[in-house]
Amino acid sequence: MPAITPNSQPISLTPRLTLAPAPGWRGSVLVAAPGPLVLGEEHLPSAPTLPLRLFKPAEPAIELDLQRQPGPAVLGDEAAAGGTLEYQPGEPAVYVLLHEIHTPDGVIYDLTLPDRQQASGPLVLGEPAVPGALRFPINPLVGGLPPAQARPATLGIEDLVGDALADLVTKRVLQVLRSPIDRALIAAIRRFEPKPRMLALRDGGFAPLDGAEAWRALLPPGSPRRVLLYVHGFGSSTAASGGARFVPDLAAGYDAVLSYDHPTATRSPLENARDLLTRVPDDLQLSVDLVAHSRGGLVVRSLVELIDATPQFQPRRLITAGSPHAGTRLAEPARWDRLVSMGLTLGSWLATLGGGAFWAPKLLEFVLKAAAQSIFDLPGIAAMTPGSEFLATLNRADPPGLDERVGYAAVTSAFAISDVLQQGFQQAFTALAMQVFMGEPNDLVVHTASALEIDPGTRMFSADQQYRATIDHSSYFQDAGVQEFIRRHFAG
Repeated sequence: MPAITPNSQPISLTPRLTLAPAPGWRGSVLVAAPGPLVLGEEHLPSAPTLPLRLFKPAEPAIELDLQRQPGPAVLGDEAAAGGTLEYQPGEPAVYVLLHEIHTPDGVIYDLTLPDRQQASGPLVLGEPAVPGALRFPINPLVGGLPPAQARPATLGIEDLVGDALADLVTKRVLQVLRSPIDRALIAAIRRFEPKPRMLALRDGGFAPLDGAEAWRALLPPGSPRRVLLYVHGFGSSTAASGGARFVPDLAAGYDAVLSYDHPTATRSPLENARDLLTRVPDDLQLSVDLVAHSRGGLVVRSLVELIDATPQFQPRRLITAGSPHAGTRLAEPARWDRLVSMGLTLGSWLATLGGGAFWAPKLLEFVLKAAAQSIFDLPGIAAMTPGSEFLATLNRADPPGLDERVGYAAVTSAFAISDVLQQGFQQAFTALAMQVFMGEPNDLVVHTASALEIDPGTRMFSADQQYRATIDHSSYFQDAGVQEFIRRHFAG
């Protein structure tokens, strides 16, 4: 069991794997023996618990037991810096590092790509780096709790290793994973994503609304109909979204409550909007209130601002919750592994709170693999990149009479990470948010300001057109304040 001491030299773990500890690290590292575990044998490291479908182990798992000498964690502490794991691949493939941080409250996940600056050859679109020494950063994310009097007001990346690691971290498991190069990856993602379809609220749940006869049975043509339309966010669906559990409460006063399932990675929000309209029969006259979560807000704004209104579909009121109107840094290609890590850790935390099982969304695996292969042609994500062509077009659109025809409102949030009771998750969210948002207020996915920047420079939200919460990105429609704000907006 190799020991790690401050200023340790790199440690050879296997013929292909070398650990370069960070200055100040103290502890030990243990490598799993090849073959099955032997019952009763002591000190065998655990295998990662995250069930992945696209990635398989490339090397044995490593258990990293980090401690440190007494002393408070302060800004600039060199012990807070991460180490690296260097891997020499045996064949061309996609490689990532899985870092599981087990705490008494649940598991935190960090999936990282090798440092691209260390590639041994030029990057080629659609291919991973030329095989060479791959260096994966090890982000501590979670450390111990420094004494209260020594804690800075705002924790950052530099604060994340403290005195008593054992208080928060029961074990750290790392493993290099591999996946075969897929030269038809975009096509595979397109096949995986859900096919677009409309759904309608019936008997307390949403059911597919397929075919003209189903539409006519729900909304007979001949007179104007009032409908409420809900549009989910990235990587979600009607069934999986929190909005679908709240939206039925708004049904009173509407002739129908609809939702729209659609692919969110391989199609742009404008493509989604155009497809949605093709599914509405031409002989209907719908007066539509729209409510959307996250990326869905870009879809409903495309319906209102980029597509001409018709008697078939007349938007009346619109409200978005946590939508990246000015983009989100998680959509930037260089941060796709942060998108995956934030999504997995947030899902793990929510599963812990709800007492349910956690599963890794396969779409996040696809996003990680695409980033590893330098494939960034995913229009649904690219549209959410700050400064994207899509956002520039959307935010300068100015259809005549829009403000008179459609009432806008928006919900945003500055998540109060300090309110997270589980200290391990609190530190992990602090670290991940700092890596992505650089200290700016956010809901863990979207900047707080971005969710209000609809047509910046031309649109100003009054106090009754905006609501500011302190919740995470997945919890908008579970928040009582948000629910009441939405009810008031649609009652006007």
